[in-house]
Amino acid sequence: LAFINFDKIVITQPNQVEYILLKILKMNKIDIYYECMDNYIGWEKIPVSFENNERNLINYSKMVFVSSESLKKMLINKYEIPSEKIVLIRNGYDSTLFENFEKNDVKLNDPSVVYIGTIDEWFNIDLITNYAKKHKDVTFYIVGPVNPSMEKIKKLKLKNVIVYGPIEHKDVPSFIEKSTVMIMPFKSNDIIEFVDPVKVYEY
Repeated sequence: LAFINFDKIVITQPNQVEYILLKILKMNKIDIYYECMDNYIGWEKIPVSFENNERNLINYSKMVFVSSESLKKMLINKYEIPSEKIVLIRNGYDSTLFENFEKNDVKLNDPSVVYIGTIDEWFNIDLITNYAKKHKDVTFYIVGPVNPSMEKIKKLKLKNVIVYGPIEHKDVPSFIEKSTVMIMPFKSNDIIEFVDPVKVYEY
């Protein structure tokens, strides 16, 4: 347990308490902080075990950091903890990337609707395809890595939906600058309801 030499430790996922002995940390007068950036239980296969870990982590923590107001309210209601123990710190972006970025010769059809980010199960393909079928004058550019569960997006037979694939972060400003509209077509679920996406700040 080399980390007991620290005076402060930030834990970013409740299930980590199974590997970090919180009582030992407390006995050594180490301040514990819980950084809660998502409603993690939405990813869990064993919710009860996760809730126990999160409750223990919150009890041992000196402070809890959250990235959205909805996360803060959820934790207060769920675990009956005082609001002053939770600090809201929203996400942000690296402004220097956008101030003097290297211009990339991005050519997009006009009008263009662009999404930049990971394509995973929360991505609403149906919303895109239905709109694209009705508005063939609009071109959709889906930019970013496609997770295996969403490979079907690459097989869409729509000329005005282009799956661009991943790009380097330094090229993000060029795509945003050349696009007509930026979108975040996420499904409403127990994960998305509590997020504060970095892409919104970049857009």
